[in-house]
Amino acid sequence: MGTKNKSQPGTVSIQELNDTRRLKYRCKSKVYFITLPCKGILTSTVEKQIAKYIELDVVRGTHDNTLRSYREMIVSGGIPWATHAPVKPKNEEQFILYDSLKDYYAKTGRDIHKDFYNSAYVMVKNWGNKCTVEMIPQKLLSMDYSPKTFNNRKGILKGFCEWLLRHGRIKYNPVYDIPSRKKGSSKSNIRKRMTDQEVKQILEAIRTDLFVKSVCHRWTHSHYYPIITFMALTGVRPAEAIGLQVRKINFKTKVIIIDQALARSRFGTSSIYRTMKGTKMDDSRELPFEGNSDLETILHAQCLGKKMDDLVFPSPTGLACDDRKINDNVLVPVMKGLGIERRILYAFRHSFASRCFERGMDIKSVQSLTGHRDASVLLNTYAEVSKARVSVPNIP
Repeated sequence: MGTKNKSQPGTVSIQELNDTRRLKYRCKSKVYFITLPCKGILTSTVEKQIAKYIELDVVRGTHDNTLRSYREMIVSGGIPWATHAPVKPKNEEQFILYDSLKDYYAKTGRDIHKDFYNSAYVMVKNWGNKCTVEMIPQKLLSMDYSPKTFNNRKGILKGFCEWLLRHGRIKYNPVYDIPSRKKGSSKSNIRKRMTDQEVKQILEAIRTDLFVKSVCHRWTHSHYYPIITFMALTGVRPAEAIGLQVRKINFKTKVIIIDQALARSRFGTSSIYRTMKGTKMDDSRELPFEGNSDLETILHAQCLGKKMDDLVFPSPTGLACDDRKINDNVLVPVMKGLGIERRILYAFRHSFASRCFERGMDIKSVQSLTGHRDASVLLNTYAEVSKARVSVPNIP
């Protein structure tokens, strides 16, 4: 049986019960309990430090009635900023929130120039100089973000506030109270696979400039026929096709090397904002094209007379293509004219993967062509294969 002794007012005792361990104390005639982890998770010294911290809060009249800050000490492994009497936390309004977020990035090795972290920094900076930590829940919940973006921002701010808490700059982490947003069950169809017949119709309409209005378009659709056909035949990501260089194609061995992408940045999608980097999975894969005469013909025509570092599929101005403009200025009018549901370039990748499975290719072969690290993602996301009726097999 556990201890049954009453704790004196303001004194924190550590109770060992049959199925749990806890801190017990009284403050203003009310009894509080805080569950402790199993023995060995925290040292007895750390547990005593936390108990002493609570006792001092009771004496000073700064007791946290929600117990949130004390539970966070237990989770984080103690009181990082002191080994004896805790430092009184600073007033939250004594520092500018976005400056502290920038400091948090610098001191924890997070790159503020990466889109993931920069977008959160810009959001906090737009909240203004007078925004305090306590206002984060109200501010964040008011943002009209998708569930994925909202949860990403929340995760960054949660880590940031935890860092402030460890350094004694705040008394509790308000982001713990913010609920995550659940993703909707309905998926957008803009990446949904297309049938082989739809792909053929789209490519032919682009090749023949069927839906080009000369008075409205500076460039014809047919200029983008090679890069769109290349994506349809290989299933590469748009940025991988845009960044493909002549030296990555070996016409002797008939192999294409995909190990880089000319990726867009947070500043835009045009050529001046794109940077050459590794593929999404930072891998390198080979795409054999022996026997694919259509693909070989396109590659020969696109590489003829070019230097090794030149782009295989440049824009009409000789710079890198802009996938957003291809979507808006080529695919949208073509699909509208053909009566096909709107898609984006990435739909050709979905269509390619599904076509591979329908042709009987095994999962490993498809994975080697598409460059997926996790085969389950390939099956669950891309393999929108028609449900064919399969007979129950006999025992051989």
